[in-house]
Amino acid sequence: MHVLVTGGLGHIGSKLIRSLAQNTSIRTVTILDNLSTQRYASLFNLPSGIQYVFVEGDILEPEDINIAMNGVDAVVPLAAITDAEGSFENEDLVHATNHH
Repeated sequence: MHVLVTGGLGHIGSKLIRSLAQNTSIRTVTILDNLSTQRYASLFNLPSGIQYVFVEGDILEPEDINIAMNGVDAVVPLAAITDAEGSFENEDLVHATNHH
């Protein structure tokens, strides 16, 4: 099985991508993230036994989604803007990212 995790470097996503390695039916995990949280360290020391593919991109960009979806069997949609205070300044972007 090939799993795509959007927002895979966020707080929940970074935990999930590691725990997916324990599932023997998963052979590949693709991580789609726009690096807005700058959590590069989440890519370090990933568990062995499965293949990880990182795609730097945005869920609002169809081309990025097409690249990340290549060969994927399941999607875990965790991409979101979580800055509650800053969300008032970017209301349209927050709605597009978190809702659509």
